[in-house]
Amino acid sequence: MPKKNKKGKGFKPKAGLDSLPGSDDDRETADNWSTASVLSDEGVSSIPSEDGPDESSAQENFEDKLKDCIDGLTEKSAQSRKNALEGVMKALSKKYLLDFLMDRKMTLSDYLLRCLKKGKGEEQVLAAKCLSLLCVQMGLEAEDLFTEIQPHLLTAMNDNSVALKARSQCAIGLAVCNFVSCSDIDVVMKVLEALEGIFKSSYRKGDKSIPSHPPETTHLHASALGGWSLLLSIAPSFLVTKLLEKHLEHLPDLLHSADVELRIEAGETIALLYELAREEDEVMNTVASGQQYIGEG
Repeated sequence: MPKKNKKGKGFKPKAGLDSLPGSDDDRETADNWSTASVLSDEGVSSIPSEDGPDESSAQENFEDKLKDCIDGLTEKSAQSRKNALEGVMKALSKKYLLDFLMDRKMTLSDYLLRCLKKGKGEEQVLAAKCLSLLCVQMGLEAEDLFTEIQPHLLTAMNDNSVALKARSQCAIGLAVCNFVSCSDIDVVMKVLEALEGIFKSSYRKGDKSIPSHPPETTHLHASALGGWSLLLSIAPSFLVTKLLEKHLEHLPDLLHSADVELRIEAGETIALLYELAREEDEVMNTVASGQQYIGEG
């Protein structure tokens, strides 16, 4: 298990996580934040070869600094934890790290879940993103982790006391983790139902009027709908048919939303449903043709 930093000290890995830019625009334009030298293009973008001493050194340096970031997730300071989460997120986004993560998956997931449960706002957003990336990195190797992660993401997504931005990221994380790290159809169905419970609040009301929600709420609904669509794409045909019958008449309601993002997600979901229905019809027609041919023979 990684070594914890001494109490009272802020998290400051060698790369300088304290230089994290304050806004989203800064994150997009500035590459010198937090672990930028930790996870710089020079040290991260290429996978070291076995016989290249420089590449091997860069790999070791990269992993050492990532260990610092993981240790930083246990800091008392919320800002230090957020800096550490930024570092972990950057690392998991830049390089395939399965071997590294296999030895640390339980520790890392435990720290991330702690940040998700005890953190607030942006810390929860970052923790949910890191959990998604962890599952993407490990695929079905993380199926046991997903069993641990899923209830916490589900709880946070449905908790009205959690910031809406964090709930939105939990909805996305729930779908992504399920998509790459779960092979149990019963779990997929449970997650689909949970996501459905979020976005259907934007369906027409009983009086046929279109609900009016604040932008952050419609963002949550759009995130849940996007996650629902992702899982629908891998659902078995019997479930697709059931969900198509249940939602196809209501999804066009979302096209009248004042929120552009939700309208786009709704349009893409409707297109997906029609495509899945068309594929199902083709399969059924093929089976019927085969049965007719056999009968004539």
